[in-house]
Amino acid sequence: MAIFPVVCLIALVIIAGSALASCTSGGGMGDYIPQWAGGLPNNAPPRPGTPEYEAYRQKLEAEAARDKSRDPPKAKTDAESVTPSQIQANPLMR
Repeated sequence: MAIFPVVCLIALVIIAGSALASCTSGGGMGDYIPQWAGGLPNNAPPRPGTPEYEAYRQKLEAEAARDKSRDPPKAKTDAESVTPSQIQANPLMR
């Protein structure tokens, strides 16, 4: 009868170890978890080493090389128009 708790403990350690091993930085499990459950967001860049990553890098390099001096000025958002003194006066604005 004393063997059953030991077997259960070993099984629990194996399951917990497998779950923790899936959280490594090698990628994998996080790619398949939905965003609502803590997975990668929809706008996450592709992983290095994939064909999608090469296309993504080329797009970033083209954007960096583009002449931005003729772009229209960006409109300020509400968060950019708030001054630090307004935040200190009303801490709920953070």
